[in-house]
Amino acid sequence: MDYISNLKFQQRGVTGNFITATATNQRAFVQISDRRGTGTGWSLLLKPEPLVGQKDATSIEAATLSLGSAYFLASGANITKAPAFVAKSALPMNSYSLVARAQSVPGDRQGMGTWLLRLNTKSTDPTTLNVASSAVTTQQNYQGTLSWLLTDAPQ
Repeated sequence: MDYISNLKFQQRGVTGNFITATATNQRAFVQISDRRGTGTGWSLLLKPEPLVGQKDATSIEAATLSLGSAYFLASGANITKAPAFVAKSALPMNSYSLVARAQSVPGDRQGMGTWLLRLNTKSTDPTTLNVASSAVTTQQNYQGTLSWLLTDAPQ
């Protein structure tokens, strides 16, 4: 991974038992370069860490992250097909989930070269954070970490 954008969220409302916040940065991306020259594939996983309150350090795990309409964009002249974005559902906190993969299929390799995984690109299907409203006991700003993992084998 060459680069990962920070995601900044703003609360948009409360629906049922969930507080919904959407990412505010429209040009967020993860840049991945596979320069191995083998075409053996890779997997990109993501683990959203618990949110931590900035006033009282309260930890919230009752939340999910949805990446929305994400897609891969070639950065330069790539010689293979684009990797596949597979995280179509909400990702749970504190657990690695498969986000994207490049597979090695004879004659149909994916993901070699440099690729940008574009996030939060459509206002109709944005990157969102859904937090159980019962988990929020104090009105404050929260911060969290996204732990990305790139493995050298497709899953």
